[in-house]
Amino acid sequence: KDTSTQVAPRWSYGKDTNTYLITLIAKSDFGCLDTTTQFVHVGPDIIIFIPDIFTPEGSGPGRNETFMISVQNYKSLNMMIYNRWGAKMYETKDPMIGWNGKYENADCPQGVYVYELSVIGADDKEYKFKGSITLLR
Repeated sequence: KDTSTQVAPRWSYGKDTNTYLITLIAKSDFGCLDTTTQFVHVGPDIIIFIPDIFTPEGSGPGRNETFMISVQNYKSLNMMIYNRWGAKMYETKDPMIGWNGKYENADCPQGVYVYELSVIGADDKEYKFKGSITLLR
């Protein structure tokens, strides 16, 4: 059992996903006591890896032929890729389907593209990411 006499106590639960029963007992300057108890759920953190370069022509490693993100502990996502003029080149809601560097079945030119990623985490919060990726041919 862990206790604290701090005015504003904090506690860390590490990396364990679980539901904990927390009790706070407060004592006033006049010796009056009050107690509150509440369940606190500590869930898994969202984990996202977004590469910054890919080589759809096979000039790099085989796993690098599509622009594909890796995401864990999420409920849903939406990813869009734009060219430098803001035209949408690709959109997906499935992280297992990556962008192959094509638009309307034609190869997109080598260069820098912009992605926007919106992910709903296991905690029902929305996380937004924006960045650039390089397509090398």
